[in-house]
Amino acid sequence: MIATTALAAIGVVGISGAAHADSTCDEPGTYYCHQDGFQGVGSVEIATTLYSDHHEYMEVRAWSNADHFVAYMDVSTNGGATWNGWQDQVSNAYGTTYTGWSDPEYDGPGYWVRGCINVNGLSYCTGWH
Repeated sequence: MIATTALAAIGVVGISGAAHADSTCDEPGTYYCHQDGFQGVGSVEIATTLYSDHHEYMEVRAWSNADHFVAYMDVSTNGGATWNGWQDQVSNAYGTTYTGWSDPEYDGPGYWVRGCINVNGLSYCTGWH
């Protein structure tokens, strides 16, 4: 896992443990779901679906009491050493405490994906899936 100081330098201030071995969501077609809560910030939920092309795809959504926040995914193809951040962003609508689901992101072999919430310029992320 990336050092905490390196993450703080780019604005990621909270990371949960590994995001494996949870239950299914209440969403049709998902077979894996995981939610992390970050005290005083909000929650992030990731869901994985096996699409008709027989590959896994992940989506993210978030909840918060903040006026504005963004859910997004980070994607790594080298075990988390580096990543492409801010993929498939979805924001809350004014006056709401949740986002909808993001667009799907490929989450098959060789790819690590995690869900994040950004509130007031600070990001909080689940573990890699």
